[in-house]
Amino acid sequence: MDALKQLTLDFMKIYTTPTGNKKNKAKLTANLNQLFKTADAGLTKIDNQVNTLFDTDPDFCDEYQRRRVVVNLAARLRAFQMWIWDDETSQPFGKAVVKITKKDDSELINGLQSTGVSRKIPAKKTGVRGGISINNMATGEYLYEISFGGYITQTGSFFINDGVMTEVIVRLKRNIE
Repeated sequence: MDALKQLTLDFMKIYTTPTGNKKNKAKLTANLNQLFKTADAGLTKIDNQVNTLFDTDPDFCDEYQRRRVVVNLAARLRAFQMWIWDDETSQPFGKAVVKITKKDDSELINGLQSTGVSRKIPAKKTGVRGGISINNMATGEYLYEISFGGYITQTGSFFINDGVMTEVIVRLKRNIE
């Protein structure tokens, strides 16, 4: 377990390192691949140790196998798509500004317990078809704010579940004032 904890710390050092040029990216990717191989080897050792208990405690082994889940974080999954349309014409809005914030009720951030903290995702502008998409978002509740000149700013919320793409459609109304 200590080895797996150290691997997690090593991963975070690599993961948070700016990628820079192609040579740097290749080095970071090689380091990550080595960390994954080391983690797989450690999990295999744990699996083998648990399996030695099968004769004496089969219920424990069955429960271990049932609960042991490894998530492939390297897989890029589309987590979220948002479409922004004009409420009257249903035409898409290119270049509408979308701000998204993850609402954290009580979560560990950098090893510290936090309550009510929000983390912002960098603002995005919609493409010519009025959409944005984001890959690999953490499970949880998110808040959004959409603005476009001459229209009423829209706010709302949505929820992301692991492995499920969330799609949100927002219709902006003209600001008549």
